[in-house]
Amino acid sequence: MKQLVKSQLSKLPPEAQKMIMDIMEKNPDLLMKMAQDLQAAKAAGKSDQDAFLSIGAKYKDELEKLKK
Repeated sequence: MKQLVKSQLSKLPPEAQKMIMDIMEKNPDLLMKMAQDLQAAKAAGKSDQDAFLSIGAKYKDELEKLKK
């Protein structure tokens, strides 16, 4: 599973790849929720960047907890 995710992240900067891999290892359910929300935001017409920023803001507290 990790290899599949890594291959999908290859276009992202190394810092972003590490962050996503850490989330996947520490809280895979959060990563799934974020992915679902991201897809919904994009389907609603938001750009990739706007969707990503809004999801990041929504889950900011949970992401901060994972950094510790």
